[in-house]
Order: sequence, then structure tokens, then C-alpha cells
Amino acid sequence: PAPGVWDGDTPASVAGCCEHDLAEALAGELDLELEVVDVPFDRIVAGDLGGADLAMAQITVTDERSDRLTFSTPYHEVDAAVLALAGTEVPALFEARRLRWAALTGSTQADLLVDVVRPDDEVLLVADEVAAAAAVLAGEVAAALVDAPSALVAAGADDRLEAVARFETDERYGVAVAGTGADADRNREAVDVALRRLRS
Repeated sequence: PAPGVWDGDTPASVAGCCEHDLAEALAGELDLELEVVDVPFDRIVAGDLGGADLAMAQITVTDERSDRLTFSTPYHEVDAAVLALAGTEVPALFEARRLRWAALTGSTQADLLVDVVRPDDEVLLVADEVAAAAAVLAGEVAAALVDAPSALVAAGADDRLEAVARFETDERYGVAVAGTGADADRNREAVDVALRRLRS
């Protein structure tokens, strides 16, 4: 449900996109076979990988999430972007507070809206980036705060949308390993070695 990152209608149909291709490359480095399992994002960041060993779902590494999951070294740096109808202006935080917002349930962008933007209206929490873009297009919200890559892909796919502003958050995506402790640390070390080989 994250165009450009995880494209496909079912786990079996996912192919040719950013995180999927990285997951395939990691599986190759680890001499494993890739099986994609669809788990809602809020469950993943709560520590439930739906039986999977690893999760890649544009997951920002945070201290709170590290209490439930073990993370690899980061593989991608990202900021948050404001996805809105083309021509929408969000010149300052004061104007942003007046907007009705959408964000992904359990995301760092939802936290940023509540803690920093502090909008006048309650944030509409949605399941994924596609639902965030749909809420903007339907007029349910004036803007959605999502990862910058997702905002750019959504805007590229529909000329009614635009990434109109950016929050410099310097967040980093990591591969989430199920659980914490010695077994999770061993799995993380294997993933880190594979990521280093892929980088080189």
C-alpha cells in the first residue's frame, strides 16, 4: 500500500519496488527465500510482525520502537512531507495549525502533528499512504503528513496532488527484527553484515 516502496495488490504480486527489491537482495545475501506477509503498520511498530522474522515497511527507528523490536543499521534517510492539493500553500506553522490533517496510524508523522504542529482539528488516522492521498483528494482533509518519498510518488501519480512543504526530521529507516534479546541481536547482526555487503 506504499506506491514506489511496496507496489502490488497482494503480497504475492509485489515486485519491482524499493523496499521489496532490498528485501530480495537481503534474502539473497542471507541465503534465504523471501516470503512477503502483509501486516498493518501499527501492528508492526507495536512489535507484532505477524509471524515474520523481519519487517521492512518504511519503519523509522525510534527509542520507543526499539523497546519492542531490534533494528538494523539504517538503510535510508527521510524527512516528512506535506501532501496536499496542487497549489496549496503551507508557509508557516501558524497556517498549518488551521488545516485538517491525515497521517498514518502509529507513524512518527502522526506524533509530529500532535507534538509540533498541534492542529486545531483532530488528526484523521489512516492505514496507509494510499488512504492518506485519497483523504486529500476527497476533501476529507486539507493535507496529509507522510514520508517524503511517499508524498513525491503520490504527487507523481496524480497531478492534482503536490508535496507542498517538508519537515526536516532526519529520520532513518531500519529493518525491524522480531523481538529483543540475544536471538534478535544475532539476527540483526546477520542483517547488518548483509546490508554492508550490499552497500559495498
